[in-house]
Amino acid sequence: MRRFCLTSAARFCLYQQSAQFSNGQNTTNKFLNRGVFDFGGGFDYTLFRFLGLRAEVRDLVSGNPNLNVALSSSTQHNLIGSGGIIVRF
Repeated sequence: MRRFCLTSAARFCLYQQSAQFSNGQNTTNKFLNRGVFDFGGGFDYTLFRFLGLRAEVRDLVSGNPNLNVALSSSTQHNLIGSGGIIVRF
């Protein structure tokens, strides 16, 4: 098993909001851009010399979209787990 170190990146996120708030008012801007900080890590597991498995976890931290509710935090976390098959040639 081989682990790969923490990775990080800075990105942009495009939110597509509802055309109306929950009170029926129209929104002025349907699309909203926010900066995103992304970090994560994972590991590779070799099954055979040419075949392996990969598991990875990432957290994307961004600002909140404009919602019609009170929020307890000014940031939003999106935790993503993924896996895959590695073929070496």
